Amino acid sequence: ITNRIKMLNKMNILIFIIMISNILKAKSLPHLEERMKYNNTDFVFDLAGSKPTTNGLAGTGRSVNVESLPSLAGEGVAMVIFHIDPCGINLPHVHPRATELFFVVEGTFKTSFIEENTGRTIVNVLKPGQATFFPHGLIHEEQNIGCEPATFISAFSSDDPGAVSYTHLRAHETLM
Repeated sequence: ITNRIKMLNKMNILIFIIMISNILKAKSLPHLEERMKYNNTDFVFDLAGSKPTTNGLAGTGRSVNVESLPSLAGEGVAMVIFHIDPCGINLPHVHPRATELFFVVEGTFKTSFIEENTGRTIVNVLKPGQATFFPHGLIHEEQNIGCEPATFISAFSSDDPGAVSYTHLRAHETLM
């Protein structure tokens, strides 16, 4: 019986340590005082009616993030809706502060990302209603492989995911 009590005490201590660890890792909840700074309408953003934040040769993207909707601050989420022309591509890029969850609204997309440290390349073809994700900080791209315009929605695990396009980086290097 003494050994069982010691074992239960050790388990209780382990459970307590795990609970404290999880509490320390958890993001703090936004404070009511912060949200009180905003009016009801400050929690709404007209994504479809907003100006494009990305306007390339083959498509247009509109974003909602902490910059366009300040009440998102501290919530850890953002989103973009992207329309890509037939055979268009969203060139290789990374989001330095977020994982991306990619959802196909219309069209067919070939998506890919490269795992770190000479890992494999993950390539998939997605149709409407299907989703995939791109891990935080990994190079990825999306291509409309159909002959019709296509649309996807992406959600991010940060209210300010950022984006670094490798084509812009290469163009900048060429100019230097």
